[in-house]
Amino acid sequence: PPSVSVRISRRPLQAGSTSPESAMTSAINHYWVLDGMDIAGELYSLESGVGMICRTSLPGLQVYDAFALRDLYAGKHAVCIEPGNFPDAPNHRAFPSSILRPGTSHRSFMSFSFSTYALAGKGV
Repeated sequence: PPSVSVRISRRPLQAGSTSPESAMTSAINHYWVLDGMDIAGELYSLESGVGMICRTSLPGLQVYDAFALRDLYAGKHAVCIEPGNFPDAPNHRAFPSSILRPGTSHRSFMSFSFSTYALAGKGV
């Protein structure tokens, strides 16, 4: 399977823990709280040299893989990074609100930039 490096601007909500889903399946499904850094997340393929950087004004980043497609495709073929508000925010008063009321607006920013890097001996 392809080797991909994932870097997030801040550690997981529960540092050092593994979700029960990840422990049983080797799936990736984590939400990271961001700390306002310029780069929210970065993906990089060590094999192809293709990289992606995500920037956002949103407070968090969901990272997950294509484990659900394991019956269709052998191996791991995808990893996703998805900026967003805190999961379950409407049920937690201490979380920033994610409710959009009639007549109000929501503004946020997210961008994804892609690049390729030459790898020694790979001819990319």
